[in-house]
Amino acid sequence: MKITHEVGGCIFLIMTDKLSLHQKMFKVYHKENQSTAIFSIKNPIDNPVFDTLFTFYDNPHCFKSIRSYWVTEPSQTLQFVEPISTQIFYQPKWKDLVRIYNDESNSTLKQTKLSYAALYLTNFQKQKVQLACDVFNGKSAIAMEKRNLNCKATFIDRKN
Repeated sequence: MKITHEVGGCIFLIMTDKLSLHQKMFKVYHKENQSTAIFSIKNPIDNPVFDTLFTFYDNPHCFKSIRSYWVTEPSQTLQFVEPISTQIFYQPKWKDLVRIYNDESNSTLKQTKLSYAALYLTNFQKQKVQLACDVFNGKSAIAMEKRNLNCKATFIDRKN
């Protein structure tokens, strides 16, 4: 980082995957810089333009993390809160996606990209970004919304 700064570059973001080594690195950065913020630390390089460094996991890994949490959360329900009002604006359930997939598997018309592999994940399949994207696809959100499954397409649409 120091060399980049010396040649005129500005680093304002550190992005990585969710490998346990990288997670530990982020924790060490936060501890060493006495940061209470979850996704940022004080820039160790004296930089008047970017005094904060943001620590972030890349989007595909965020998708996979949300999906993994959704599947392993005891009720398999996510709660999404509107930032300003702090009201829960919907609670999608994993079982609803499974229901949609099961309905579609008996039909010649598929309205979503849901598949058996996307919903019943093996350890190897958990690594595949495409399967997470198949879950967080606008078509899945619309299918849930059409079935009145306490889900609005807004979250999945925001992720696309």
